Amino acid sequence: MADRDLDHFHSWLLQYRPIAGEKAPHMVRWVERFLRSQRGQHFADWRDAQRSFLTDLGESELQAWQIRQAGDAITLYCGQYCVRNETASLPSPNSTPPAAPSELLKEMARLLRLRHYAPRTERTYLGWARRFFQHRAPSPQTPTPEELKAYLSYLATDRRVASATQNQAFNALLFLFRHVIGTDVGDMGSSIRARRGPKLPVVLTLDETRAILGQLQGTMRLMLETLYGGGLRVSELVELRVKDIDLEPPALTVRGGKGDADRITLLPDRVVTDLRRHLQKVGRLHQRDLHAGLGRAPLPGALSRKYPGAATELGWQFVFPSSR
Repeated sequence: MADRDLDHFHSWLLQYRPIAGEKAPHMVRWVERFLRSQRGQHFADWRDAQRSFLTDLGESELQAWQIRQAGDAITLYCGQYCVRNETASLPSPNSTPPAAPSELLKEMARLLRLRHYAPRTERTYLGWARRFFQHRAPSPQTPTPEELKAYLSYLATDRRVASATQNQAFNALLFLFRHVIGTDVGDMGSSIRARRGPKLPVVLTLDETRAILGQLQGTMRLMLETLYGGGLRVSELVELRVKDIDLEPPALTVRGGKGDADRITLLPDRVVTDLRRHLQKVGRLHQRDLHAGLGRAPLPGALSRKYPGAATELGWQFVFPSSR
């Protein structure tokens, strides 16, 4: 969109005053951001483009009033300004041929990484999208919401998948339709959903837990005690770093947990002594590796490109807590 068109829209807002004059610059910025986001995407109607744009904003950290303001700005531009000004440019209609499944999968992977989805979630979503295209009859046409409903029904009736599995497939394909294809799936009530039966949790008693821990020793026992006492997931346990362990007072900081959220959790008092002894042992091994010319790690990619050869000249220095 040309800057001149933005200036005209700003002047139109000030002249007809559909909103307060001090809000006009904010409206112009929202419209500029909206039209920039539509480059390379094609919707049958500007309302579909607006819906997709606002959905993306809803997944960000913006507040509700900001999203409402963005919706009002797009409605003013597309619904009123462009109607009265023939030279104004609406988002392009869906006039290009549909993309091939391989191209849609590449775009889906790009958008998942852009939105900072976890690598495991990215692999799962791409896997469901790939299976959907393989199950779908070969067609040059863009997938429709009816095909999505038919596939979900197929999973429930023919494949007899669990409810959680079908919900996972639905979330993955909803991302595909909403963000990659740019289609609103509408009401999914007509699709057959797998029913989830009642499940009773399997809980170990304290005696059973003590019996399991009694069969372990060394590092394996220390890991399991930390996991059990701190309520950690396995992935969170193996990704713990020394800087995230506080021995006084005992606490653990989990970085990038589920939902990419950080949190502070418990560190059992009974493992503090063993954990301090383990860290001191690892610290001595690390110093021994450094003296032997080992224990080094490459710099991040950006620094490696800026300072060639730095990865072989520098090593990371780790600080281990000493006994107090």
